[in-house]
Amino acid sequence: MYPHAAPAKELSVKLSEKYGVPVLPINCLELTETEIKEIMTQLLFEFPIREVSVKLPFWLTALPHDHWLRKALFGAVASAANEMELVRDVSLMTERLKECEYTDDCSVSSMDLGCGSANISVRVGSGLFYKVLSESTGLTVENEQSLMATMRELASVKKEYDRLKCALDEVEATGYGIVMPSIDELTLEEPELVKQGGKYGVKLSASAPSIHMLKA
Repeated sequence: MYPHAAPAKELSVKLSEKYGVPVLPINCLELTETEIKEIMTQLLFEFPIREVSVKLPFWLTALPHDHWLRKALFGAVASAANEMELVRDVSLMTERLKECEYTDDCSVSSMDLGCGSANISVRVGSGLFYKVLSESTGLTVENEQSLMATMRELASVKKEYDRLKCALDEVEATGYGIVMPSIDELTLEEPELVKQGGKYGVKLSASAPSIHMLKA
């Protein structure tokens, strides 16, 4: 009759602890739409979980399978998933993932109680990205500013290497290679007036440095 009274609340707590399921003290004679929805929600939470999708930062997939961070996070997900049986255990999984030293936050992004599925989002610290990037490349990358500067420098180095690549391949294959000059390296010589028979013409010539490679 009085679901909000202290005795009813105490009884619901005891029954919940005894049977390991939620207990809702409700007056069925004065049942409201909100309470019906609450009952149905709690009921659906007691069904078996069918599918859980965990969204991790996409850059983790670029790491080797045996990388320490990838192993730690994937291991934490697998360990937390082993404890799940019911839909209500999704919240338990998020709490377990928060205990991982490399996660900043973990939350349920969406749930489909009718299908017994849930989507969980995991966020790791931004500093972790730069730490792993520095370890993997041997370069010092501390923040977005240094990342931009490093990428610009690497792009310049790559552009220069691309000029040499074909010549290096030729050296490996034949023992000799030549790096052809680019258009902006050409130097036009002074035009020269020439006479051929009874006709006149202008002779244009250009010079440019080239790199010759020999395999000793």
